Amino acid sequence: GGRLSFASELKAFRADPECRLEPNLGLVRDYVARDWFDHTDETFFEGIRKLPPAHSLVLDRSGLRLQRYWRLERRDPPPGDPVDTVRELFLDSVRLRLRSAVRVGTCLSGGIDSSAIACGVDHLLRTEVESARPVGDRQATFTVYFDIPGYDERPYAGAVVDRTLATPTWVSFSDDELGAQLPGIVEAHDEPFRSTSICAGWFVMRAARDAGVTVVLDGQGGDEVFAGYPAYYAARYADLLAKGRAGEVARELAGHARAQGAGPAAAMLGRAVAPAGLERLLRRRRSESDALLHPDLRSAPETVERVESPYSDRLRRLMTRILTVRGLPELLHAEDRNSMAHSLEARVPFLDYRLVELSFSLDGDRLLERGRTKAILRRALGDLLPPTVAARTDKLGFVTPEALWLRGSLGELAADTFASRSSKKITSPGR
Repeated sequence: GGRLSFASELKAFRADPECRLEPNLGLVRDYVARDWFDHTDETFFEGIRKLPPAHSLVLDRSGLRLQRYWRLERRDPPPGDPVDTVRELFLDSVRLRLRSAVRVGTCLSGGIDSSAIACGVDHLLRTEVESARPVGDRQATFTVYFDIPGYDERPYAGAVVDRTLATPTWVSFSDDELGAQLPGIVEAHDEPFRSTSICAGWFVMRAARDAGVTVVLDGQGGDEVFAGYPAYYAARYADLLAKGRAGEVARELAGHARAQGAGPAAAMLGRAVAPAGLERLLRRRRSESDALLHPDLRSAPETVERVESPYSDRLRRLMTRILTVRGLPELLHAEDRNSMAHSLEARVPFLDYRLVELSFSLDGDRLLERGRTKAILRRALGDLLPPTVAARTDKLGFVTPEALWLRGSLGELAADTFASRSSKKITSPGR
């Protein structure tokens, strides 16, 4: 219609009298039925689109056009063993993201990715004081924990703190505290999110701001760039079988079983040999989410997933999908909203485009090894990390005791919300 409205947050469009904030039923269906979001350039509001990553939007007298300025392209790996190149590029990525006129801190979860960043910062503090000057004499780290077995990463994060001589801040919160903060979190995010793990990031960012930190380094992207998810093993086994390397599959399975257990190893092999589409069918049959769909949502079109990958092997095609379509985009969405809500700038060293291009140039032999994810990263940074972290094979993934909370006050809040007049108005037939 000859006009353009744009903003950095969806809530800003309430100021535009010509913009009607109507629900995008197709995206609501994806969210409820398939747990998908941030997988397209659409938003939960009809007619409002997001600027895709690695694109610029140009408006001039010629009109409005979308331009892509970077894409993942096929590249040759460095000659020989790439371990030194990975280490050099990672430390340089951290070095660049320490440039700041204000104080810089580190989000530390106890996993390999955030621990690598904290240890990388410490290495620069010891060897290149000028490069790490915005950190101060000691880097400030911020760790969320819950004093519940299975949800407490303090032993791992504490090992990093001891090794780096950091000044730690330990952050925890109850379901009552979360309930009090939830309206603000929902308002800051503008759209639905997956779980209360997103809220844990909110409390970490708040603690960093309260400590006088203005910039934080975070480990987002490490799993996506260096094949850190256990599910990548299914793709790895499929690639080996396609090449006739059955002996290598047997050796990998044996190592996988030692590291993760025989059950998870066998499950990944099963997924590798299953016919295309079978896993998706089984997942849909196990899920009861379709029963939650209003008839209006059942008739809404389903999104067709489109992934552009320059690679033909199954592993790197899966990595491309999680990096660019379904996985990382929603994590970065939450990272941005949580940090900016507290006037923080979050920087993610693992997503330096040079590091991404380097990692994707490596094949599965370098990335996954004998049941160990991120094999090349462990080799490149093993001397910087505490041994207990470098050898870690389990993965918590920034978890919160959500199931316990939903049996308590958080569940009561949810019940009250669904029983509210506004909720009933939204979900009434014909709406």
